[in-house]
Amino acid sequence: MKTARLEARLNPEQKKLIELAANYQGVSQTDFVLSTVLDEARRVVKDHGSIELTIEQSAKVAAALIDPPEPNQALVEAFEEYKKQIS
Repeated sequence: MKTARLEARLNPEQKKLIELAANYQGVSQTDFVLSTVLDEARRVVKDHGSIELTIEQSAKVAAALIDPPEPNQALVEAFEEYKKQIS
């Protein structure tokens, strides 16, 4: 069951363009807009939810996971502060 609504105000040229595109695809304007917006939303979320590393960067990450460096002073202090807050 659909329970949410999204509205947009368009100028006449935008409306006509969407109508034409929807007609070309043989779908309703609502289906066209919803499909297009959801495709772009998925792409944006995917782009922001992942990173791509070069081979060299991947090797550095793997090396750091296998043999992590000692924590620096800032990290030690941050962890001490965190322990105080959760206790």
